[in-house]
Amino acid sequence: MLEKTIKILRPFAIFYTLGLFFLNFIRIFDNNFWADEAFTLLLSKMSFGEMIVATANDVHPPLYYVFVWLGYQLVGNQGWMYHLVSLIPYGILLVFSLTWMWKRFGVQASLITITLTSLMHIAVAYNVEARMYSWAALFVVLSYCEFYEVLKFHSSRSYVLFSLFSLAAAYTHYYALISVAFFYVVLIIEAVVRRNYIKEMLITCAATIVSYLPWFFVLLSSFGRTSEDYWMSRIPTFKESIYWIFWIASGDINDPYRKVLLYGFILLLVGFIIYQCEEWLWVATGIFSTLGTIEVGINVSKFVRPMFTERYLFPVTVLTWMLLGILVSKMKGKSIYTIAILLVVLYLGIPDYKATYYFDKGQNETLEETLDCMEEIPIGAKLLTDRSHLSWTILPYYFPNQTSEFLDKVEFPIKEDCFYLVLEDSLDKQTWLKEENYNITQLKHDGNIGTHRVDIYKAERK
Repeated sequence: MLEKTIKILRPFAIFYTLGLFFLNFIRIFDNNFWADEAFTLLLSKMSFGEMIVATANDVHPPLYYVFVWLGYQLVGNQGWMYHLVSLIPYGILLVFSLTWMWKRFGVQASLITITLTSLMHIAVAYNVEARMYSWAALFVVLSYCEFYEVLKFHSSRSYVLFSLFSLAAAYTHYYALISVAFFYVVLIIEAVVRRNYIKEMLITCAATIVSYLPWFFVLLSSFGRTSEDYWMSRIPTFKESIYWIFWIASGDINDPYRKVLLYGFILLLVGFIIYQCEEWLWVATGIFSTLGTIEVGINVSKFVRPMFTERYLFPVTVLTWMLLGILVSKMKGKSIYTIAILLVVLYLGIPDYKATYYFDKGQNETLEETLDCMEEIPIGAKLLTDRSHLSWTILPYYFPNQTSEFLDKVEFPIKEDCFYLVLEDSLDKQTWLKEENYNITQLKHDGNIGTHRVDIYKAERK
């Protein structure tokens, strides 16, 4: 009876997964990027060597940028390509959930993981965002699952793959490096306490360390720069970080359901510890990694300077969603728990997805209208803006043939007889324009460039 049920569920699960993937896939046809995404896009246009140097001078490691650079070499400057590069790891996670997870932990764990990685509010955002978070999540999850194979089978293949996936995570995001480092802590303790597989442990640790050394000194340099000067000022609390992981949808309706999901996770974990013992070390390692990553981020930010924000938790967030599915799969009444979780996430997630989809679509349409209004701006023209993010990456991406400057850093008087203003604030705040004796013509009201609402003006000296 059970085998027949599983055979029936298998095609349903595949079509269900394809449907959720389609919902995420149709969001790649968007050309609207915020500042950090625009930074990614600018790097992809560089030569490979220039891109690596620019990455070394940034606060993130290079692997994701290599993927985007390859995408640019293949298809050129296409908005959908940048989103597709981030969608690929999400697709791999879905396939992994239908195969490895289904085989190891059953249909319940698989369906919960697929649903949460597709419809949770932050999943909808980061599955297509032109940043490294979806890739970091993939590598952390694959590293964690290979750690399961290491603990269970201790095969040479599992040790090699564990090392490779954890290295990929470390070369994708520094907080992913912290997350997988906790796996190695448990690996070392487990080998020493059991006095078994010590040779394999030492070889794996040594190989991983040696393979990361080429970038380790770049990491130290990046940490030094960040500790002296970094844009962050807010430090998320532990509670805010945990709640972020269980963020189902935007709006007030999210809070009670998020608490139910969080407290349910805790109760399932307690039940697992009490009644299950076969995989307790592996599950504990996942919790250890998630909580440890949060604590490292908060404490480094407190004692050095703020350098931690919730989105850096996305890799361990996906890991936690997977753990929720696994914990449910180990409990009595697992089918009921699974249906309840899926219904809650679908009930909140689908409307939230629709709101996100139509909001992004509207922004993209306004962006296209704004860009049309600015088509006649001559090559070499100066664009002045009152937002640093616009001058930093967004305007240089959309207007590579013009120069962009932040008004706070402009030297007055302006030499140009003609320039353009891209403003979020009211034009009235730019009192210097009256003193400089310029005629002002509005080109676009309530436009949009890179998620910023802007008004566009042409200034000509009288």
